[in-house]
Amino acid sequence: RDPARTVEVSWEGDDLAEVAFRVTIGPRPNVLADITKALRPMNIDIIRARYGPGDNGKSFFDFVFQGGDKATTELVARTLRRDVPGVSQVEKLDTPGESKGSSAARALAGAG
Repeated sequence: RDPARTVEVSWEGDDLAEVAFRVTIGPRPNVLADITKALRPMNIDIIRARYGPGDNGKSFFDFVFQGGDKATTELVARTLRRDVPGVSQVEKLDTPGESKGSSAARALAGAG
């Protein structure tokens, strides 16, 4: 190898962490459209998602995105609470795809 021809490179996203959220919301028409409309201006890269029925007539939307800095994570949670009608809870999951024994969140790890 010729050291004069060696070039150090890096790729955007090398330091991006995966962050997982669960949004609990009452079932209603267009809920997924409203969630994605709220997130769109942030230009986050959702890499896995799952929507389904939860407890007490509520539905859940679990998703994992790449980004992970604290400011982005807080902005995502704040935006969902503020801009999506009917959101009752936004929970950051401890590990992408896992949440306090939740079978639905564990299933997210297999969604994709």
